Amino acid sequence: MVWGLDHAGLRLASERIAVLPIDYIGAQTGHPVDALFGSNVFQHFRVTVDYAHKSVSFISFQDTCTPGVGAIPIDIEGNVPVVEAEIGGNNGSLVKAKFVVDIGTTGAAILSKRFLEEHPELLAGHSLVAPPPFSAVGGKIEYKLVRLSRIRIGGHDFAGPVAAIPDQPAGILASPGVAGLLGGEILRRFTVTWDYRSRRMWLVPNARLHVPFEADASGLHLIAKGPSLARTYVDGVLAGSPAARAGVQAGDRIISSNGRRQPLWEMGRVLMVLGAKVALLVERDGKLLRIIVTLANLV
Repeated sequence: MVWGLDHAGLRLASERIAVLPIDYIGAQTGHPVDALFGSNVFQHFRVTVDYAHKSVSFISFQDTCTPGVGAIPIDIEGNVPVVEAEIGGNNGSLVKAKFVVDIGTTGAAILSKRFLEEHPELLAGHSLVAPPPFSAVGGKIEYKLVRLSRIRIGGHDFAGPVAAIPDQPAGILASPGVAGLLGGEILRRFTVTWDYRSRRMWLVPNARLHVPFEADASGLHLIAKGPSLARTYVDGVLAGSPAARAGVQAGDRIISSNGRRQPLWEMGRVLMVLGAKVALLVERDGKLLRIIVTLANLV
């Protein structure tokens, strides 16, 4: 299919697009999503994402303004940006490898199971957790979560990032030269600029640079439903987790937390506060239940 876009100075014409079912993205994030920008945008513009101010800029390659110091070299493989980064283990070891920089990945990182089997020292002394699976193109994805010792990229060192490890690698993670993906939980600490033409990327730190990496502390996997994605449901519950012990069940609709009706993404943040007691108002089989979940570290 051929497609064009003309909005606020951003103009693309006669671009080929893929038509895929992407409703699962809105369900996972709580934000309605009609389309995804792909590599064709990055091939036509220098793209800057300012996470702190929630803005994106599309800049002509003819603009010679430098977005910052310390440019990071990138390779373009399969139309996606690949960088060198380092993963550290508990014993102080550092393994350098290639990672795709994926703005669409919400977590800090997704790691290839093959890469970790080649470098078992990176997981030595770490506990892995198996959360409820999530939906994506192709069906449900089962995975493990682990809190890594460290990730280093572009001179920036991050302690304790949480990474996902899919049980069955697919897509770019199945490529032998790729160790994983670096995602939003790392990128949101910067203003990020991609320049495909010069094969460079810039990371300009913002106030979140040294904020600790948080993770769900409830054991719930939540999804949004309804025309405006305003209803939050429990899609799965981790066995033995705080939510499971409190009695929350898959299929429950969460009406509010701590007396407030919240969109999915805000509720997700509430469920990351270690030690907090969260009062959930839950609808189950037409009845309202009040359930207290005491949050605890899972990963």
